[in-house]
Amino acid sequence: MALVTGWLATIMSKFSQDDGVPDTLHDTIGTLGRAICAQPYFNAEAFRLKAELIKCLSAQRYTSFTANVTNYGSWGVGVSRLYFVPKDRRGALSSYREQTIRLICVGSGRYTRELMAGEIETTEGHQQKIKETWLKNQTQLKRDRQQELKKMGRLGEILLQRIKRTPDELAQPLSLQQEAENKSIASLTSAQVRQLAKIVGSR
Repeated sequence: MALVTGWLATIMSKFSQDDGVPDTLHDTIGTLGRAICAQPYFNAEAFRLKAELIKCLSAQRYTSFTANVTNYGSWGVGVSRLYFVPKDRRGALSSYREQTIRLICVGSGRYTRELMAGEIETTEGHQQKIKETWLKNQTQLKRDRQQELKKMGRLGEILLQRIKRTPDELAQPLSLQQEAENKSIASLTSAQVRQLAKIVGSR
């Protein structure tokens, strides 16, 4: 039950890689990131460039956080993209709501990615393109998930209604109907949990 509730709370709060656009900025950070990616393997020069990159990111007060490989599994050190952060964003990037940011990978492990984020300055037209990319991709992801949830029958309908509720609505005392819905969610079989995880976690 708690696992499913957590998914519902974050279903539209995570970035998909396709939410962002390629980082073509020619500032120091962008140049260092591309230089790291151009190395044939992570050699001594890559380590030197990484140290210089992190120093530069820290100087510009970028925020650092750890992310699961689910969304950033193909990212290596130096890879970066530009994103629009929606107003309902939670977690490490909540302080960047309604801003345009750069996300850049500075550490790569088996199950996690170390990322740093910071606001960028670019043209109004570029910012609009980044925002439109996020909106278009999230709209399509939401449509795809809704179609998959509908295939789950009554349980899918319940989950769809939960997704549509605002945080304030979800914080209200449960009605008898909602208590019954909770029981339905709590009765998920292992197969249904795996199916739901695939739908919610797909990027």
